[in-house]
Amino acid sequence: MTSTFRLTRAEFKKIFKRASIYIMALLLVIAIFVSMYMFSPIERVDNTISYGENLTVENYYNNFFSSDLPGSKNDIDKSFEKTNQILKYYQLCNERDTNLKKNYDDFVSAYEELKSTTEPTLKEQKYTLFKTSLNAFYTTLTSFDQIKTYPHIAYIFDTNPDISSKLIKKYFANTKTLLTRTETENSTQIVETVETNNFVQTIKDDLNSGLDYVAPTALIMAQDIKDSYDSFNSAILGGTGSSNLNKIEIARRSMLVSVQNLKDYLDIILDYGYPVVLINKETKTQIYSHMDDVIEKITTGFDGIPKSITNYINLNNNLIEVDLPNYYTKAFAIKENLLTQVRLSYSNLEEFDKVKIKVETNKAELINIIKKYRSDETIRNIQNKITDYSLLAYAYNDYLLDSTKLAISKQFRSVDFVQLYNYNLNEFNNYSTSERIVANKYYIQNNVYSRSFNTNFSFNQNSGKSTNAFDFMYFAMEICTVLIIIFAMMLVCSLITQETESGTIKLLLTRPYKRSKIVTAKLFATIFFVLCFMLFSAIICFAGGYFVFGLDMSNVLMIFNASSAVSISPLLLMLINLLSLTLDVIFYVIIALMISILFKNYAGSISFCFVILLITFTLNILFSGMFWYSLLPGMNLHLFKYFGNSFVSLAEGSVIQNILITPIQSTMNVLYSFLITLAYSAIALTIAYSVFNKRDF
Repeated sequence: MTSTFRLTRAEFKKIFKRASIYIMALLLVIAIFVSMYMFSPIERVDNTISYGENLTVENYYNNFFSSDLPGSKNDIDKSFEKTNQILKYYQLCNERDTNLKKNYDDFVSAYEELKSTTEPTLKEQKYTLFKTSLNAFYTTLTSFDQIKTYPHIAYIFDTNPDISSKLIKKYFANTKTLLTRTETENSTQIVETVETNNFVQTIKDDLNSGLDYVAPTALIMAQDIKDSYDSFNSAILGGTGSSNLNKIEIARRSMLVSVQNLKDYLDIILDYGYPVVLINKETKTQIYSHMDDVIEKITTGFDGIPKSITNYINLNNNLIEVDLPNYYTKAFAIKENLLTQVRLSYSNLEEFDKVKIKVETNKAELINIIKKYRSDETIRNIQNKITDYSLLAYAYNDYLLDSTKLAISKQFRSVDFVQLYNYNLNEFNNYSTSERIVANKYYIQNNVYSRSFNTNFSFNQNSGKSTNAFDFMYFAMEICTVLIIIFAMMLVCSLITQETESGTIKLLLTRPYKRSKIVTAKLFATIFFVLCFMLFSAIICFAGGYFVFGLDMSNVLMIFNASSAVSISPLLLMLINLLSLTLDVIFYVIIALMISILFKNYAGSISFCFVILLITFTLNILFSGMFWYSLLPGMNLHLFKYFGNSFVSLAEGSVIQNILITPIQSTMNVLYSFLITLAYSAIALTIAYSVFNKRDF
């Protein structure tokens, strides 16, 4: 170890004699001044609730409690109610699903016991149990009283009240038939009836339709389209009399209403804002395109009067051409194209319920504080708490929505998930979503919201209310780091290949030092200067930012690895960022060390290093976010993004941002990226030491 340090000191002395060291320091200062010129972040969005200018505390109090203005209690409570309703909807659906499955299992169990019992008295008891379990199943199957009072599903029963009866008659008919036969048949006959008609399986079909009743509902609406078309076609065949023309027109309008009803229904359940059903986006596009085409055909040319039979016949031919009689029933009958209802696990719902209870507690606490501030002379205090009340509603809504989407994503492979309408992976990222969930949960648990924290450092937006030294430092250090990487690669290449070309390496090898120690000394010397330049750049950036923009020491909510949240000083967070950047530079130094040993001339080694750097930056722009690229080191560098900075890599930004900051792929985490980078570094060092030890100079 002593000899290694001795060699390292010797390398220090050689490097200090190079004019390039001082030129590099000057370039870093120039880069910092240029960065200051380029730096133009947008202001952070101010979400403070305001009811107008020159208002008193009493005005704020009255507007919050007694008005319907945006940001008033009535307005914000609508958001709370909407979130509560969708949570209740998920809970009721889960409860109904559980009861249906239990009732069906009870029915099957009761039937098996009835079938295997021969003693008459006991058989009658089993038969009574069988009828009770079957009736309980049918009651649960056909009961939508609670569910229909909540979003989405209300449309089915309120706007189209006959849908409920059609659903029961068509898709739950097997259970009703068997239940009716129990009123006239004895226990022996009913066993024969069940066996002969395979009622156990057919009632299971009823169960499946009951669990996923949105799909049968769409099929019923599709059947309405077919029925109205059949009436239209039949009326055309009835002749050309005026009374028949009137029937044709009524059928045409009925057909138009049926198609529009289906479209309205799909609009509500697909685009309400919360996940209720899932559908393949290509299928959705095809169905909507077909509906628009049909609506256009049904309406075009029928606004004026009189209407001729020729026009109706032409319309009929056009509808046959687009396969209207069969299109929708076929489309929704194919299993993979069915609308699939979203289901959440009990663990999800239990967690949501705990959050809901905490939200209600927070609401009451904030209301009490707002009432207390009525007698305060400072408007800002009551305004801040009203804003917190609004932010609580946003946090609660976003927490539930993100958690639901995350739960859905875990049910699919990425290749399937990307095909779902409204859940495109290009727009949805598991890691970023988890990060938001952790942040919103922290807000709710601590009853303190985003207004109280600065945001994480960003290329494009201030972390606080105005630009501060840390914002500039984050921006400038990213640019300085690129220059330091370039210099460090040139330095390590010169320490190896230039000495190889000049022959001075042979003199060093004649001394009693192991070759591995010579390589280590050159690596340590380069890393030392990397640390010096990083520290030098950081000090200049901070000083420049402090004198130009000032300092804001408000805490930042740091989200580590999308799993835990902690309030942290921006100074400590910046130190973490500097450490992350330093690790990036060291990685490139190791790569350059390997390349310089593999190449025998300086020009070749430095050229290849620049090619590697250029390729990495290019790939960052072209393939960031793709799984295969996450297996390469480029996407795993800059571990700072795992400290709550992932939103920077997902937001639209400048070219510099896209080059330097790579997004986090859904399957990545801090340990994954660290191990990937460590593995490539270990491989590069192994190659470097192995080749250097065996090379004949």
